[in-house]
Amino acid sequence: AVEARRFDEDNVAMSRRVEAELDNLRAVAEWLAESGRFEDLVVLTRDLWQFLTQETPAVGRAWIDPIVDDDEVDDPQLRYDARWLSGAFAIVVGDVERALAMVGEFRALTDESDAIVPSPWEFHPELLVASHLLDRAELRRLSAAMAELAERQGDRTALHFAQCEALIAMEGDAPDLEAELARLLGVAKASDNPYYLAATVSCAAAPLLGPNNLDNWDRMLALLESDRRWEGAGRFYDVVLANIHARAMLSRGAVEAARVALAGVRLGDQLGTEVMLIW
Repeated sequence: AVEARRFDEDNVAMSRRVEAELDNLRAVAEWLAESGRFEDLVVLTRDLWQFLTQETPAVGRAWIDPIVDDDEVDDPQLRYDARWLSGAFAIVVGDVERALAMVGEFRALTDESDAIVPSPWEFHPELLVASHLLDRAELRRLSAAMAELAERQGDRTALHFAQCEALIAMEGDAPDLEAELARLLGVAKASDNPYYLAATVSCAAAPLLGPNNLDNWDRMLALLESDRRWEGAGRFYDVVLANIHARAMLSRGAVEAARVALAGVRLGDQLGTEVMLIW
């Protein structure tokens, strides 16, 4: 079995291992579905979810959504897991309606059963929505809840993700912004995990490129060039640069948005990195 829940320890090596076995894993998933072994399919998807979310969320959706939609699982924990997984895959492909519907369903399940062990990643869809709306109050609330649960469960990847999302909620002139950014970069670099580094530089764009810092591209460029290991975080994080200038477009008119988008494309050209425009 692929111990994909150890992604926080060696993201690159594990991603390469899973990618090499993806055709075999698809065959296993198809066999489990055809055999009616839906609970085993939920476990397989849960164990591979970080890879699937980063690299091929459509595969994850194909595995998990039919299980949820047809209500094929009886075990409360796995019913919960299937729904937060479905929400996680939905949000990264832009299906906000599905993602938030899944949030409502798994929250209802946790209200009904004390036996369910919640995952800190259940906050993932709502955090991404709040981050793109730049809803600072909701970002602070959700990231604190995710960080508390992640710390309690020892999930370092979830903890770092939550703390990066909290970074988005900070104002550009906050006195502790630079210290918190430096701390998160230190954690990311020490981890040798490009996922951590990509999350950090991406989330730093919100305060660095806020309304009073529209022309602060040199600071962003220096941050990205300080350690380019973030580029190894997989295809999902090809969107880091697009995410950076998309955040800078928030709450601006069409003219400013176009100007920022062009600056972002130039930034990508300077870095020699593919930019996927998803907005």
